[in-house]
Amino acid sequence: MYIPEILTRLSMSHGQRTACSATDWLMAAAGPSGSSSENRSVPFCNCEYPAVTRSRHTAKKVERCRCGEDTSTRLDWVWDGEEAHPDTRITNGTELVFHPVYSQGTAVIRGTQPLQQGRHHYWEIKVLSTLAGTDIMLGIGTDKIDLLAHRFKFASVLGQDDQSWGYSYRGLTQHNGQLRYYGKKFSQGRIIGIYVDMFRGVLEFYLNRRSQGRAYANLPRDAAVRVYPMVCSTSAKSS
Repeated sequence: MYIPEILTRLSMSHGQRTACSATDWLMAAAGPSGSSSENRSVPFCNCEYPAVTRSRHTAKKVERCRCGEDTSTRLDWVWDGEEAHPDTRITNGTELVFHPVYSQGTAVIRGTQPLQQGRHHYWEIKVLSTLAGTDIMLGIGTDKIDLLAHRFKFASVLGQDDQSWGYSYRGLTQHNGQLRYYGKKFSQGRIIGIYVDMFRGVLEFYLNRRSQGRAYANLPRDAAVRVYPMVCSTSAKSS
């Protein structure tokens, strides 16, 4: 059965917490149907929209969104085009489009470089458009993750096993197949930060530059384990 999905774009920038370079993910999210609005976050970024839309049912498409981020071009890593899902388009290593025609599964992509052990890492995510579909997640995963395993399946990939950790647009986190309530749902006009302490093995997410609390404290600290920034999306046809 075909499930209509919505597209996601990605862009890069530096974070503010550490000297490490950071990544901006331009994406959007909406909570699951029937969920309470009490756990939804409020818009944070200054976004510009077209003056005219085709109809009142057309989702608002962002022309530009400013969240006070540093847009320096110096980057320690970009999105890996060589390992990318076939239904993913990457521009300049920093702009990403999932499922440009239609979605028939889950696209997963990772950064070109693993996160260095013994260092602090931080990158941010700008939310630019409305999302629908099975899931959109951001987080981290090891090099043991098969990026194409869910090409024809709609799934919440990050955190399905013990090799990845993910934060869903529905406000849930997942690791080793265990979903749990964590923070607020994120949607259009929000900015999400991912903080990874590879010295203590801690993962923490920020929403609108406010900590949502420690998500996990069991990250591998073995130098032989390579951990990468990751994003997965089932969404398509959005800009």
